[in-house]
Amino acid sequence: MTTQAHTEADLEDAFRDAMANAGCTFDGPLIADGKLHRVDHNGRAKNKKHLWYILHLNEPASGAFGDYLEGVKETWTAKRGQSMTPEERAALKKRIEEDKKNQAAELAKIHAEAADKAAKMMAAAIPAAADHPYLVRKLVKPFNAMKMTKDGKLLIPLKSSDGKLWSVQTIAADGRKRFLVGGKKGGNYWSVGKLTDTIVIAEGYATAATVHMATGFCTVIAFDAGNLAAVAVAIRKKYPDHKIIFAADNDHLTTGNPGVTKATDAARAINATLVVPRFSGELLPDGKAPTDFNDLHALAGLDAVKEAFFPKPKPEPARDMVEARVTGNNVVSLAEARAERTADEQPDTPRPMARMPGDFGPIPLGYDGAGTGGTTYYYMSASSHIVTALTPPQHNEAYFCSLADISYWESEFPAKSGCNWSEARATMIRACTAAGYYKSSRVVGRGLVIDKGRVVLHLGNRLLVDGKAMPTMHIEDSRNIYESGPEIELQRCKPLDPAGGERLIEAVGTLPWRSSDMAPLFAGWLFVAPICGVLPWRTHAWLTGARGSGKTFIVEKAKEILGDLAVQYEGATTEAAIRQQLGRDALPVIFDEAESQNEKARERLQLIVDLARQMSSKKGAKIVKGGASGRATEFHLRSCFIFSSINTGAVQAADQSRIIEFKLEGAPEEETEDQKAEREANFQYVVRKFAELMTPDFGSRLFARALRQVNAIRHNWASFRSAIAAKSGNARMADTISAPLAGWWSLLHDTELTPEEAREILDANGWALSAAERQKTEADHDQAVSHLLDQRIEVNPSRRDNISALIYAASQQAAPHSLESSDLAAQQALAKIGIKVIPGESECPGFGEVYFGSDHDGLNRLYEKTAWAGKRWAGVLKQHPACVYEGKTMRINGAPKKVFMFHISSLVGAD
Repeated sequence: MTTQAHTEADLEDAFRDAMANAGCTFDGPLIADGKLHRVDHNGRAKNKKHLWYILHLNEPASGAFGDYLEGVKETWTAKRGQSMTPEERAALKKRIEEDKKNQAAELAKIHAEAADKAAKMMAAAIPAAADHPYLVRKLVKPFNAMKMTKDGKLLIPLKSSDGKLWSVQTIAADGRKRFLVGGKKGGNYWSVGKLTDTIVIAEGYATAATVHMATGFCTVIAFDAGNLAAVAVAIRKKYPDHKIIFAADNDHLTTGNPGVTKATDAARAINATLVVPRFSGELLPDGKAPTDFNDLHALAGLDAVKEAFFPKPKPEPARDMVEARVTGNNVVSLAEARAERTADEQPDTPRPMARMPGDFGPIPLGYDGAGTGGTTYYYMSASSHIVTALTPPQHNEAYFCSLADISYWESEFPAKSGCNWSEARATMIRACTAAGYYKSSRVVGRGLVIDKGRVVLHLGNRLLVDGKAMPTMHIEDSRNIYESGPEIELQRCKPLDPAGGERLIEAVGTLPWRSSDMAPLFAGWLFVAPICGVLPWRTHAWLTGARGSGKTFIVEKAKEILGDLAVQYEGATTEAAIRQQLGRDALPVIFDEAESQNEKARERLQLIVDLARQMSSKKGAKIVKGGASGRATEFHLRSCFIFSSINTGAVQAADQSRIIEFKLEGAPEEETEDQKAEREANFQYVVRKFAELMTPDFGSRLFARALRQVNAIRHNWASFRSAIAAKSGNARMADTISAPLAGWWSLLHDTELTPEEAREILDANGWALSAAERQKTEADHDQAVSHLLDQRIEVNPSRRDNISALIYAASQQAAPHSLESSDLAAQQALAKIGIKVIPGESECPGFGEVYFGSDHDGLNRLYEKTAWAGKRWAGVLKQHPACVYEGKTMRINGAPKKVFMFHISSLVGAD
């Protein structure tokens, strides 16, 4: 149906206008037969057929068009006076699908033709000349057997990750660059240099060659900013464990700076690092503004490029982060504070590291031969600072160049031509042997560690020792091996003061906690979590709350506060994935959506809780896993966990003794409009308080305070632990509660407490003692019994009660010569779920025996989504001291069941 008349000429003009608006213009007639047609673009070379189009003029008039060279692809539908009928929509949808298939087939054909042409060009090419005008002007060399055409155009292949050649880019002597018409570019790339542990992605050849010459890293050419994201995904998929850096073009004179913008987006998508060239305003010799690393090379030399990737340390920001701890009006240096305690100093006397020749060579770490059938030698790479293991046959040029730049080997082990690799091999093995037996336990990941009494902060790409930046990742008198990892970004800032700590506690206190003592404890936990690597005991937190409680809000704020200092996971993550990603990092873990909706999820979550439990003690979790190669992998885990869920999954006593549950009150089941409005107003108040608190640098300032007070926090933990253990007699409870208590105190004060002062603080702050008492846990079998007795079941439509009350009611005998009977309804309701009550001789309730069917489905259902699910509950209940297990069979509700028995008085008491 048509309500607005259009002639075919009108429709063709409208379609041609749409093409022109997209930059696709051509001369010649339009053929409206619904087939794909290729045409030449106005102003470009003839017979190249860059443009394509498909046009339908029958109702509803529609079409599609694009530019293979520019990557343009758009659709068009004629404007109408009214909406389409269902029939017209269906017809248009069908037509679009057919057009897509035709276009895809034609595009595949074009790509295949271009790939064939590229292969012929490469086969006919000759080696690229080192004195090619473009290479000379750009100050770079021809790498990776680079080729050129016989008429002098450099050829840069475009290959997919599986090595297939799809197209080529030509670079003329004057720098003009062209791609093959119809060549496939998206996700395809070429690389400069051999594969290294670190891979750099750049836009053009000259930039990639410059970066490779400066760093020794394998550098990938993406060809332009628009292809960065696709190439990034391809490289990450092929090399999932490599470090990836983007060498962005700095298009600072172009609106939106596409070079930096596109590189930033691509880096975030694959968790990579970004390096951007900086310029002082100087122009290039041709008068143009510089934009990339090749321009930086031309203006400031190759060393300037190298410094961008390996920046010199800047100690001033580090001193701002932490320089001293303050006690009252007196400033005590960290050196003086360290002298007060030597408990953490390592007993062994380190011997000097054996070193390779030169300043930029690999560091030999030692050797071993465990489980491999031969000797393996270990080195720290000079460029990536990553530990590399080499067998004797792997001591060759390819592996050596992954440990240090080729210029190092050629200068330290010169030969008539290049490097004397035999001498280099012998020297490396000799140095590793001199370093002694390699211990993987010496490798330290990101986070905090105490090293010979010094507080060392490992930020992935640099070290701070007692707040001062180190020039390298190696500390001369340390036996620790600080291996590089993803950078932890911290802002330059001054540490938070006690007033800021008070504001944090106040903001956290605005949330609807089940108990008021949870606010200072939660704030204290947030404060000490980032220094979990040096805590004497790592306390875990479990945040629970239903709808309307603010749980999601405070989890997001915790993520914002901890930032790069925390690792974040969600419910589907496995224990193995967490263990492998953490490795040797000592960073807090935020585990959101820790729900156990089914048995599989519960088992997966319990494994993660078990892992967290092992990390609690001072030494952390040292886990050794066997590998397919016969070599064991060691994990040294020292993280604080915070779990978040509607209900806690940590119900076992062994877990609860290491985990503090922070409960938030949710919305009531039947909420009035007034209650809803009040709850919303309260939440808006919470939002405002956090908005006032959360400045952009708040997380960094909070961490800076914790870093400055590391030794004070450790000291205060010990004082609180001593005081709580003396009052409660429960050492495990004292271990767990003392870390957030020390955090709370150190948020507000800069002093170190004696045990006597800690006891006075506990007496003066009743909430602290109540929090400690609440942390006491029952034995596992006591909790399992309590869980069962608290469950409510239906007796009849008008009666629902918990099992404890029903057992009590069912135990009542009828009085002698009385017409009254015992509570048969309670007995029958219990029997349906596998519980049989036999009243005692007394007429009073609370006496007799209660039998439990050990594999009854009704009881199994009551333990679903708990740590005792899957019939584990029966074994736990049988361990209870009050259980009389006879193993006999009894009929319960007509079915024979193996049972175990309790005296009713031991479960519910007697009057």
